[in-house]
Amino acid sequence: MKLPFLALLFAGCIYAASHNWQTGKLLEYAYDHSYRGSIPLTSSGSANTAVTSTGNTAQIYSTYNPPRTVMMPVYATWSHYRIEGKKYYYGCSEKTRKPVVIVEGDPIQFYPDGNNLFLKDINGKKHKARIDWIVKH
Repeated sequence: MKLPFLALLFAGCIYAASHNWQTGKLLEYAYDHSYRGSIPLTSSGSANTAVTSTGNTAQIYSTYNPPRTVMMPVYATWSHYRIEGKKYYYGCSEKTRKPVVIVEGDPIQFYPDGNNLFLKDINGKKHKARIDWIVKH
C-alpha cells in the first residue's frame, strides 16, 4: 500500500523539478490597487428582551434594531509584469493581496506554462501570473 504512494510522490518530485526555469530581466513592475465600486450589505434585524425583578415586581425590557444596509467598498488588486526572456518579451498580470517583492531591472527566474507564467520573487516564492501578451525579439 505504501509503495504506490511513494511512487506517486517520487514522480511528483521529478515533475516539479523538471520545469525549464529561465533567467530573464524584469523590465517593469506595477502594482494596481484600484476602487471598483461598492456592494450593499444588509444586516438582519435583532430583538433583545431582558427581565429584571426586584422583590415582588418584574420589569420586562425589549429593544428592536431594524435591518441596516451599509455599502462595502470593493477593490481590485493586481501585479503587472513585463519580462524580457531569451526569445520573447512577456506581459503578464497576477491578482495579489499585497505587492510582490521584486526589483525592476534585476534578473528574474520564470517559466511559461500554457497561458500562465510562473516566476520567483526575491525570497524564492513562486507566483502564477496570467500571460496577457507575448512578443518575439
